[in-house]
Amino acid sequence: MMAPIQPWELKIEITDACQLRCDFCRQGGPDSHGSRFMPEDEVLAWIDWAVENDIPGVRFTGGEPTLHPSIKFFCSYARLRGRYIMLNSNGMADAGLYRDLFRLVSVV
Repeated sequence: MMAPIQPWELKIEITDACQLRCDFCRQGGPDSHGSRFMPEDEVLAWIDWAVENDIPGVRFTGGEPTLHPSIKFFCSYARLRGRYIMLNSNGMADAGLYRDLFRLVSVV
């Protein structure tokens, strides 16, 4: 009997907001610029769920996750909970934000 496959990351789509309109993006198109942000308590609950279920990685995505006002908090919390952190970003955020995030994030 084969051992069950264990997921290695939990993808959390924390926003539908984005500052670009890329043709290749599944969220692309003329009406794609959302403004919804997942509430902090919900994101933290998903990170806790990843810990409780032995999922070592958390991937923050969106839209553009660096637009979420709490992205540094989420990355800090995931790091404190011992998670490997990945961030899907288009690279258009402020350089200072990326400097802060590079200290926390495993893969950008």
